[in-house]
Amino acid sequence: MGTYVLEDCFGSEVTPSGVLSYAAAILTAPAFFTRFHDDLQRPGLRLPITASVDFFKEAKSLGYRIIWLHTYGERMVDPTDDRPAGAPRLSEDRRPLIPADGAIPSDEYGMPDDIEYESDNNRLVFRDEHGNAAGAVDRVTSEMWNYRVSSDTPLIRQWFIYRKKDRSRPLIGDRSPPSDLNQIQTQSCVTRIHYRVAESAQYSWPADRSGTSSSITS
Repeated sequence: MGTYVLEDCFGSEVTPSGVLSYAAAILTAPAFFTRFHDDLQRPGLRLPITASVDFFKEAKSLGYRIIWLHTYGERMVDPTDDRPAGAPRLSEDRRPLIPADGAIPSDEYGMPDDIEYESDNNRLVFRDEHGNAAGAVDRVTSEMWNYRVSSDTPLIRQWFIYRKKDRSRPLIGDRSPPSDLNQIQTQSCVTRIHYRVAESAQYSWPADRSGTSSSITS
């Protein structure tokens, strides 16, 4: 769809970056996955286009922040809207923390092969192929752990699949080279998920908004 179609609909200018930001907001919203769960079981991306100019602007604004987060502050930079240049950073007291005894092995033999979440102490625990502890990350809330994007699998677990010791499955890993064994980057991943959870808490799919699509199958 050309941007001119949306411009005719909204009566105002629509830029390619605006459309991209709108798509980023919609397709990564947990509420979108929840509402269209059954439709999304069929592979392929389908993007509902709203007829509401106000909702488009709201989603676009959120999408700017999402893209800023996922590009480590290299794109959609706007310090006046709390999107400064550079990787996002949480305050020292909220930042995900690897405890003194929780270093994550990066060698070929000690690399973790599983991950689990301990809700009692907000901790991610890595385990090797024998079930032994192989690292940990503290200050991970249940909202971070349960955060999902277009899947029944928590995003942290999806992220870990391509960074654990045995990456023979899923098969897409054969076509997309996995990260180096010494680049797990757990704290960075969890930090970005923290920001996404915070944004999602302010955003829900507008089921009752006039002119907003309610189906992605039609």
